[in-house]
Amino acid sequence: MLCAGHPTRNCPEDRAGWISKTFYFYVNGLMEAGAKKHLEHDDLWDLSIRDQAAPVFKHFAAKLKSTADPVKAPQVCLLIIWLFSAC
Repeated sequence: MLCAGHPTRNCPEDRAGWISKTFYFYVNGLMEAGAKKHLEHDDLWDLSIRDQAAPVFKHFAAKLKSTADPVKAPQVCLLIIWLFSAC
C-alpha cells in the first residue's frame, strides 16, 4: 500500500530469480537488518501486487462468476483448488 510521503519499497521477490525464490535468498538483507535491530515499518518492503487483497479478490470473483451455473450452486471447491494451484 502506498502512503503519502513514503517512497515505494518494491518487494525483492518480484525481481528474484528461481534459485533465490527457492532458497529465499532475497530475504537475506531483511534478515541481516533484523539480526542487528528491531525492524520498523520503514524497514519492510511493500507487498507485491499479486499478493495484495484487492487484485486477488478481483481475480477470485471473476473466476467464481465464470463457474456459476444458473441451475446449481457455484463450484467453490474447484475454484479454491484452481486458485491455490496457480500460486
